[in-house]
Amino acid sequence: MPGHTTAMWVMPHWTDDFERSGRHLEAAVRSVVDQTDSDWELVIVDDASADPAAVTYLRTLAEQWRRRVHVIFEPRNRGAGVARNVGVRWAAERSAPFVLFLDADDMSRPGRLAVVRSAFADATGPGVVYSTFEVVDDDD
Repeated sequence: MPGHTTAMWVMPHWTDDFERSGRHLEAAVRSVVDQTDSDWELVIVDDASADPAAVTYLRTLAEQWRRRVHVIFEPRNRGAGVARNVGVRWAAERSAPFVLFLDADDMSRPGRLAVVRSAFADATGPGVVYSTFEVVDDDD
């Protein structure tokens, strides 16, 4: 994967109640921003969220993090799997060396990207890295 090194995070998103879900999205995005490896971009694929407050927040976020956070607004809701695929295609069109998935209600530890990049350091073709996770409830 010579040349391009920027990792792409893909985050599917949908909500009908941003007041309830917004803090989870904010925490998920913050967990990407706080990575120890700063060579990343994030694409959030909004799967036709029903709450206009979410759309406003995502537009503001993309403006605030220009060139780092990108938002794709899907015209109709087709599910998280389709949203992930849209994000993967977006990353592939930009020659991303690899993609990390993060749901909009999950968080990554600060060193996740560095560990994944290390796992792919000697890769010569497609590969998959899977890791375990810790469950966090509504009260963190």
